[in-house]
Amino acid sequence: MKHPTRGGLARRIYLAFLVAAVLPTALAGVIGVWASLERLREVTAHGLQQEVSARAAGLRLLFETVAGELRFLATNPQALALLAHQASEPEPRRLELEAILGEQYGRLARSQADIVQIRLLDVWGRERVRVDRNAAGVRLSSADQLQDKSERYYVRETLNRAPGALYVSPLDLNVEQGVVEQPERPVVRLAMAVRDAQGQALGLVVVNLSARVLIEPVQQMVRARDGVAYLFDRSTQFLARRSAGEAEAFEMHPLAQLPQLGPRLRARLLSDTAGYQLHNGSIWAHAPVSFAAGSLAQGAPRWVMAIAFPERVLREQVLDLSRLYLVLLGALGLAAVAGYSLSRHLIKPLEVLAAEVDALAAGDLDRHVQIAGDDEIARLGASFNAMALHLRASLAELQQHRERLEADVQQRTRDLATERAHLAAVLRHASDAIAAVHADGRLLFANQAAAELLAAPDAPQPQPGPAALVGLIGDAQPGRDEVELAGKRWSVCRDRLNAAADLVIVARDVTEERRREEQRRELDRHVAQTDKLATLGELAMGLAHEIGNPLAGMKAVVQTMGLSRHLDTETVEDLRRLEAEIDRLSGFLRVFRVMAAPHPSALTRQVLAVAVEDMLFWVRKAAHGSGVAVRVDIEPTLPPLRADAAQLRQVLLNLFVNALHAMPDGGRLEISASARADQACIEVRDSGHGIDPAALAQVFKPFFSTRTGGSGMGLAVCAKLVADHGGRIAVRSQPGATIFTLWWPLAAADPLPP
Repeated sequence: MKHPTRGGLARRIYLAFLVAAVLPTALAGVIGVWASLERLREVTAHGLQQEVSARAAGLRLLFETVAGELRFLATNPQALALLAHQASEPEPRRLELEAILGEQYGRLARSQADIVQIRLLDVWGRERVRVDRNAAGVRLSSADQLQDKSERYYVRETLNRAPGALYVSPLDLNVEQGVVEQPERPVVRLAMAVRDAQGQALGLVVVNLSARVLIEPVQQMVRARDGVAYLFDRSTQFLARRSAGEAEAFEMHPLAQLPQLGPRLRARLLSDTAGYQLHNGSIWAHAPVSFAAGSLAQGAPRWVMAIAFPERVLREQVLDLSRLYLVLLGALGLAAVAGYSLSRHLIKPLEVLAAEVDALAAGDLDRHVQIAGDDEIARLGASFNAMALHLRASLAELQQHRERLEADVQQRTRDLATERAHLAAVLRHASDAIAAVHADGRLLFANQAAAELLAAPDAPQPQPGPAALVGLIGDAQPGRDEVELAGKRWSVCRDRLNAAADLVIVARDVTEERRREEQRRELDRHVAQTDKLATLGELAMGLAHEIGNPLAGMKAVVQTMGLSRHLDTETVEDLRRLEAEIDRLSGFLRVFRVMAAPHPSALTRQVLAVAVEDMLFWVRKAAHGSGVAVRVDIEPTLPPLRADAAQLRQVLLNLFVNALHAMPDGGRLEISASARADQACIEVRDSGHGIDPAALAQVFKPFFSTRTGGSGMGLAVCAKLVADHGGRIAVRSQPGATIFTLWWPLAAADPLPP
């Protein structure tokens, strides 16, 4: 039996409930769809922007890590030694340096999977060391595989950069032997010039990074979500990847192929800020691959990562949500009845899973859930167990990596400490004075030699002496000069220590070197004088031979005529005068004979004090008559001289007589002598009027005399006799003091005739 009333009431209640439920539900659905769309758009835009920024930041971190390693390679001492002395280094040493650099480059390449090539090029662009990564692994190229890269653009651009500046190339294909490598291998090059201490470029280090470091983040973005991911290079090129399974080949396109960008969006994309905006039905999220100031910022290519996410995907998701609202509305009745039991059935495993997730979030990775069934909750439990297992494996791997990094850091720290200790030892024990001076004049560092040079004489500990420090600093300009400090001659080299105008100073004692140079010059003058005396001796021997015999005949004739009784008195007087002139000319010839070489000498042991006293016997009366006081100061322990007695006395007598002639109005004649190694240093000093500086260099030349009536042969004979004995003679003079200094050989230990 039918009950239409009940059925009609049921229909009315159902219709009334349906009308009452549909209107607010529809309104709520429209509002929910609009709000959900806006919220989903905002959340999606923020998520896209954060994803792009995170991938750009990761790329920047990778580049700066490689840049730090590159700076280390560019200042490597083996690279500097190889490039600075490549022409003069012996072959074994050059091969050793290349092997060391190859090992270092290989370690770096193996530690960075994205490094495909590391090369050291000289200043002409020729490869000196190269490490490649290929299917066989990382290997060092042999000498016959090295190439000439002088025509490549990055060589010139790197060498033209300021010292310490890093060069980053655009994204392009690797070139080997002048042609594009097959299969094509896109790379990004990082390079830095290798410079010596003066900033002169010696070559460059180039690291080729696989373009995968730029392309992979773009590919990962499109694999994770719908849309198109882009990589712009701030010029006119872009790289695009879609999510539709396109082949992942490397290809750059000009920006002209993206007319849909528009000028406003293009300006936003190529700016230096990250962000997002809506354009042509897509959400554009972008972030620049920026670098920290001072690392890659100046002159480096600038990339922008971007993703265009279509808004239609959001609308489809929201529409799917609205259909879900309708389904939920239709199932509202059933949900009210079965909701409690179903919720209890579903909530229980979720509560268990939530508790396990909380424990996992708290750090307990040894969690495992058991959820029976094959529904979504069971699969969620299985996914939770897989995630926990993966987290445990990842944590173990991270722990191992951290331990390896700590070991590497400790080893590097020990190596740096050892190098620092070696450098400190070298600086500490260096014979040259090495100091670092602040721009305001403060002493920052000084090794032992510098501390001794700068030490204040009255301080218990070495303290920097202001005068000595100012002498080292000089005009504070880089360069080299010589200064007088602490009674010595120093060669000082200055250079800038850093941009703060601090100075590093290296001073070397060149006193002995300059003294030896002066001795060499003096020896050269002595040799020249000896050559002149030898020439004069040859001339003297010729003159004596050609004139001596005729003079002897003339004298014999004159003496014979003088014995005649038939001559008058006037004629006899004339003959006597003629004989005197012949005797005078003969004496002059005897002086010439003294200049001849070699002159026979009878070398014996001569006590200088005795020889001086003998010669003073002949000049004391003349000295007393002229008011000249004579003082003798000869070391009592002075060993005997190795000399011919007559010639030694002739030298002394000539010097004494010259000294008396220089003091016609009285004065002091001082004779002193002391032992200097294997020679005696004899000084004859007078207080006369001195010798004119212009004539000082001529006094030992024959026939040169500053005294009226002098023959100019006395000092020339002295110089000749001293040289024949292996000694030296020198003179220095000023008004009131003229000093003749003789260095005369002492008698050897083996006995000579007394």
